[in-house]
Amino acid sequence: MTNNNSTANVLGEGVTTCHQPVSEKVVRAVAEREGADPTALHPPLYDAINPEALDSLFGDRATDGRVEFHWLDYRIVVFSSGSIRVLEDGPR
Repeated sequence: MTNNNSTANVLGEGVTTCHQPVSEKVVRAVAEREGADPTALHPPLYDAINPEALDSLFGDRATDGRVEFHWLDYRIVVFSSGSIRVLEDGPR
């Protein structure tokens, strides 16, 4: 399946109240795409990436960059700005 930016969910752009951990934002974004409860996603996020490490990368520190990883059938891109993209990736 071809990745297509037009199918992406982009969260956090222009949002100033970003006190939720990045890992929770990722779970909520994927759950929204799946039409599922965040607790029902399987496998859990920690099977794809360490949530604590992800949160520490873009927590309160001024870090520049992005992290990309695959989870479920999505390619997740987390930007230091707080934006998150959920791109269809197809089965792995």
